[in-house]
Amino acid sequence: MKKQQSGFTLIELVLVIIVLGVLAATAVPKFVNIKDDAQTASFNAAKAGVGSAFALVLADKQGSPSVQDIADALRGTDGTDKQAAATGVQVSTDGGTTWYTALTYKDDGAGNCTVATAAATDVVCDIADLQ
Repeated sequence: MKKQQSGFTLIELVLVIIVLGVLAATAVPKFVNIKDDAQTASFNAAKAGVGSAFALVLADKQGSPSVQDIADALRGTDGTDKQAAATGVQVSTDGGTTWYTALTYKDDGAGNCTVATAAATDVVCDIADLQ
């Protein structure tokens, strides 16, 4: 009695490996772009958050807030990724490795918002986008 063997031939296995290789080669670049897109979206969200915090504190105080007030409004539940600095509000989108600064400006005494803040307690009359 002859036993019948079953299984895949070598050619079938090679073809499957080739097809999987082609699929992997086309999928990997898409995942790399997703990471870049996520980093860009995170930065844009932080930038919008800084502007919103300034507007929120401005409306809440019914006057110009300090740099520290804006940082406190941004902080929410996670205080490690936002901080007040002398020159503006600093935000990190990657857990504290890279910091971006939204420059803040104070009144020059003549009613113009052109002088950069020099301390976290300075009263802010304008804020720039994250840089």
